[in-house]
This record gives sequence, C-alpha cells and structure tokens, in this order.
Amino acid sequence: MNISIDLSEFTGNWEELARRLQQLPQELMEEAARVVELVMKRTAPYRTGALKSSIYPTESEKVVMVGPHVYYAPYVEYRGKSAGYIERAAAAAEPLLPQAIQARAQEYVEVGR
Repeated sequence: MNISIDLSEFTGNWEELARRLQQLPQELMEEAARVVELVMKRTAPYRTGALKSSIYPTESEKVVMVGPHVYYAPYVEYRGKSAGYIERAAAAAEPLLPQAIQARAQEYVEVGR
C-alpha cells in the first residue's frame, strides 16, 4: 500500500510537521485497528452481547491485534453456527483500510494550514 501526503498547500511549521510525522506509523496502525474493530463488531454473532463487547484492539511493540477476549470466542469462530465470522470481518475490512489510512495521514498536513 502506498500512502501519499499532499504538501502543496502546507504553510505551517515544518519542524512541527516532522515531529508529528514520526508518530504517524503508530497513528496509522491505530486507525487500521479502529476500522477492523468496527467491522468485526458489526459481523459478530449476537446472543447476549458479551462477544461483541469483548472485541477491542490490544497493542504490543509494533503490533496491534483486534479480536474478541471472551473464553468461548474460539468455539464461536471455529465450531459455532457463525463459524468464520472473524475471517469474514477481516475480508470485509481489507478494502476499507487504504482509504481510512490515507485520510488519517492527510490529517497530519491539515494541522499546519
């Protein structure tokens, strides 16, 4: 995936922009995680709402993982009547990611206008 940021109308502080761009990779990972979380919650099977409520991102080092955090989540994913919902959610989120990430990256330039 290529990300391009339009700097043609940037009139702000270049040093501030450089500082903010150092934080950009983390921000983009968090934005991608938000998109995946929303799609996963939308596709999660619903009985009591506990599974859906347990879906959230967790971060470690340079990795952000999104998934359910209830003990029975593997059963629902691999054996329940809704088997494969996580895989379907990931497939549904994939085409949304480039646009969301590109928009988030462009916000870094907007701050200096």
